[in-house]
Amino acid sequence: MRLSPASTAFIALSSLAFTAAASAQVAFTDSQGRQWREITPTVARSWNQVAAVCPTDGVTPCSGALGSASVTGWVWATREDVIELLSEWVPAIAKTGEVGGGQYTLQGLGFFEVFNETSFSCTVVGCSFGIAGWTSTLVPGSTTSAYAAGVGASYNPNYGNFTANMTASVGDINAFRGVWMYLPAPTPSCPADLNDDGTVGPADLAALLNAWGSGGAADLNGNGTVDGPDLAAMLSAWGGC
Repeated sequence: MRLSPASTAFIALSSLAFTAAASAQVAFTDSQGRQWREITPTVARSWNQVAAVCPTDGVTPCSGALGSASVTGWVWATREDVIELLSEWVPAIAKTGEVGGGQYTLQGLGFFEVFNETSFSCTVVGCSFGIAGWTSTLVPGSTTSAYAAGVGASYNPNYGNFTANMTASVGDINAFRGVWMYLPAPTPSCPADLNDDGTVGPADLAALLNAWGSGGAADLNGNGTVDGPDLAAMLSAWGGC
């Protein structure tokens, strides 16, 4: 079916509108290119309420809204996804899922330079900040308990805490807990153009052959190994992108 010019324009405008709205909600783009959403618009929802509009596989986008917050197009992050996010501030969290202490004060306060806190309090001598959000991951062996992840930081006393080990009942609602969500990294329009010069040519072929038998960007079919099918894919894409 051929779309009319008006229909094509409407689809294009709708896509631009979603992109603009999503960009306004992005707090951080990680090293994998994922764009992480601010948590504050999704607070006070149970895990079950989120699961009603968001798949829990950590891949399939949500479709619907949490109250007045549209989450269509966003992916509900797994516990491992959030550990990867928090590792960009504190790599040590990858080992145990949780780190804390005075030595993490600066990292914790730095996190709140990026993400808006869901809780905040001050005394005459210091302040504390907190953020918490549901992940899509259920506790192993349970259908009634799920992982949440959070960050806390304070000064006077100085302290920082990063954790992906918190759990709560899937029916629990907390005004200070939202949902960890991200937009996936954009898919390259020309994945065989390994050096991003706009053309699939000899330099890309050399890069693929140098990576033969390993993984990485030259693994064009994503099977974990650069091999014959990747070479065939590159040759079929030969020329300008």
